[in-house]
Amino acid sequence: GDGGGVRGGGGSGDGGGGGGVGDGGDGDRYRPASMASGLTVGAVAAAACTLLAFSRCMLEDVHFTNFDDDRNYELNIYLHSFSLENLAWVFRDGTLIGVYEPTSNLLKMALMIVCGVSPRTIVTANVLLHAAVVMGAVLV
Repeated sequence: GDGGGVRGGGGSGDGGGGGGVGDGGDGDRYRPASMASGLTVGAVAAAACTLLAFSRCMLEDVHFTNFDDDRNYELNIYLHSFSLENLAWVFRDGTLIGVYEPTSNLLKMALMIVCGVSPRTIVTANVLLHAAVVMGAVLV
């Protein structure tokens, strides 16, 4: 019973506190840091894979689609500038194409004010947001 060393072991049935994983011995004290390190590496790797998979979209000359992007971005005057009236529209109505999406509209507004109405900006922000979500999913 001396605790079984740094990483556990040697504690089954000897009455000395063990040290095996999960029994409160010395092995538990080291496990969270190594697990967190592994999760961090996994999260960064998953985000890197996401960025790699969609990097072509961010690097090439992209265009708005002809489905609803014109109405969502180019023609949506409420998102082109910040004002109390536009902000009220985002929360009060915000349903330009039949979908109430205040969070998305706020992000679109911020991107358009800072970067202009650019398909590349929208695509890049979308890919970066997806990479962050992938990282968060791995870490949770």
